[in-house]
Amino acid sequence: MTHRRRHCTAFMLALSGPLLAEDGAIPAPAPAPTATSAAPAPASSVLAPLVATAAGVDAWAKLTRLRFTWRHVPKDAARSYDWHPRSDADGGDVTITMPAPSTGNDDQANGPTNVTLPAKWHAPASSTPPGSTPGPAAAAGTSNGAKVKAHQAFINDSYWLLFSLHLAWDGATTSDLGEVDVPQLPDLGKRPAVSVSYPSAGGYTPGDRYVLYLGADHLPVAWAFHKGGAAEPTLVTRWLDYQTVGGLHLPTRFTTPDGKEFIRIEGLSAE
Repeated sequence: MTHRRRHCTAFMLALSGPLLAEDGAIPAPAPAPTATSAAPAPASSVLAPLVATAAGVDAWAKLTRLRFTWRHVPKDAARSYDWHPRSDADGGDVTITMPAPSTGNDDQANGPTNVTLPAKWHAPASSTPPGSTPGPAAAAGTSNGAKVKAHQAFINDSYWLLFSLHLAWDGATTSDLGEVDVPQLPDLGKRPAVSVSYPSAGGYTPGDRYVLYLGADHLPVAWAFHKGGAAEPTLVTRWLDYQTVGGLHLPTRFTTPDGKEFIRIEGLSAE
């Protein structure tokens, strides 16, 4: 990709646009750092840092472990994560458990696939690029394609859980929209809204935009995903059932405007 988020002692992931649309979920910004990455655009929103603070961003530095399962309810598909964010300077490592591939290849297994990768991992240009550093031993027997899929899943799924914190971590362009109607959710009335836009080039899929609609406590009550920055939202979901773990205040259930459950976070714990 062509840019990188500013250094942060927290997550340290670069950004771009969403991914994994085939899963039916709003994908999330993806890392692909380069040595010549430009500085991200500065945030301009007054509300964005308040959202991150309300979600507990200041508590992140004390976390040594975060575990959760991300479930796509309509497909009954789940992926689990055991993340040690403070285990090294690059955001730590994460063990990803996801369903085995459904088609025959070197990674196919009878049970779930387990891959351990740095949280900031990105795919090399080839299987053995010149000057590359071998990946973690736990992922040594896994093909590069499987690592890419696993890491894409981690970025997607962790952004559902931690998007509010990324308002402090990423260099996305943010702006306050004032009090506006929440699309497709008229019962929420007018809400303070923050627009979050990612760059139009680089990453897994670029140029996407999100709008967060906030409650009185500055925590989001809903968001709208605008694929490729489209004027009309591609998907709108409520944010429900906040849980407090390790000083973080995180949503664990997302429903569509018709009330159907879409994404659910299970087994959330922090140390």
